[in-house]
Amino acid sequence: MSTATLRVSAFTEPERPKNLQIRYSNLAGAAVDVTGGGEHTQDNHWTCRDCKDSSDCPKAD
Repeated sequence: MSTATLRVSAFTEPERPKNLQIRYSNLAGAAVDVTGGGEHTQDNHWTCRDCKDSSDCPKAD
């Protein structure tokens, strides 16, 4: 029995969030969603679907 984590592929794409601009796979194979209103808006941000990190997280000093 495999305990491997399910990664994004053409057949297992996660649900698309509202305002999705682009989705890509990072080097680990996790989907990263870039959402927002467009090129010149302040509400654009990214979210990793695997580790749940995002551009809205506090920055480390």
